[in-house]
Amino acid sequence: MDHFSSLTVRRRVAVLFLSIVVLVAGLIIRLGYLQLWQGDNLLDMALAQRVSPVPLLPNRGTIYDTNLKPLATSISAEAVYAVPIEVEDMDNTASALASVLNTDKKWLLEQLQKQARTVWLG
Repeated sequence: MDHFSSLTVRRRVAVLFLSIVVLVAGLIIRLGYLQLWQGDNLLDMALAQRVSPVPLLPNRGTIYDTNLKPLATSISAEAVYAVPIEVEDMDNTASALASVLNTDKKWLLEQLQKQARTVWLG
């Protein structure tokens, strides 16, 4: 078995240490670049992705029982949901939505005040 001299071991440890320092420094530089120079662009892209319309799936067709009576059919429906954490003025938002959705303002306000990621409003 070969024995390494202490100088060889020190060199290897120094090279390993410098490699890790360079790697961490590169990651920090990349993080700074993404946050400081690309941050606004990435934020716009994230909002555009989240706010974009969701395409509806095509009708699946009617499912019949053995007597050819429909058990399940495809229907079109409109859905409205809110992200409570992003609503700044809950009272005015509930008032505006109540008139558009023909719903009780008090119920909408309760829904908007929930501690949930999303709430279905209609």
